[in-house]
Amino acid sequence: EEGWTMGFGQAKLPILREESTSSKYQLAMERSNMNAFFTQGYSQGVWVHNRQDEWEWYAAFSDGIRTANTDILSAAEADYALTGRVNWKWAGDWKQFKDFTSPQGSEYAGQLGGAVHGQSGGSTAPETDPNSEVFLVTVDAQAEFDGWNLYGAFVWAQNKPTTTRFNDMGAVVQGGVYVTETDELFARWDAIFADSDRGWPDDSVNALTFGWNHYFI
Repeated sequence: EEGWTMGFGQAKLPILREESTSSKYQLAMERSNMNAFFTQGYSQGVWVHNRQDEWEWYAAFSDGIRTANTDILSAAEADYALTGRVNWKWAGDWKQFKDFTSPQGSEYAGQLGGAVHGQSGGSTAPETDPNSEVFLVTVDAQAEFDGWNLYGAFVWAQNKPTTTRFNDMGAVVQGGVYVTETDELFARWDAIFADSDRGWPDDSVNALTFGWNHYFI
């Protein structure tokens, strides 16, 4: 009522916008590598959401990221996790941001958002490392125009699985343009900038994706 929604159960936390957007509404056939590395997955918890004309915000209390179908004694679960997100829409309609495409004839729309997530392993489950902690911050922006679109996001995450603390970063930029009423060309660059202490052969992983979408209907 009046823009308020409350819920509980298993769902995706409002962290990475790319992950929160349905797979059928992506430009490419799959989400980016960066998203796969930082993704929140599904969690169990409670949440509240409020949407007004230009602003919306989310708040959630859960058992932590990537804990789909886990029970209370699972080693994957955190003792507690807190998540918050704020989105500001400077143009357009909220419904335009359910996907990343923008067909010819679309109205101009723009949105800027950010989210913060923190969790602690605690000591509920004996298998969970009591020192395990996650803190993540992300910002993203999306703009839709008459036949073309842009999206970008940046992520910074600090993970402390045991006594080692990792600081990783990631970024993604993508865009698409309709060359006909039913044909869309798109391109995406995404990267993972891993902490040097992880011991990867290369601390950065870059990917380029190009594609063509044809809309039958």
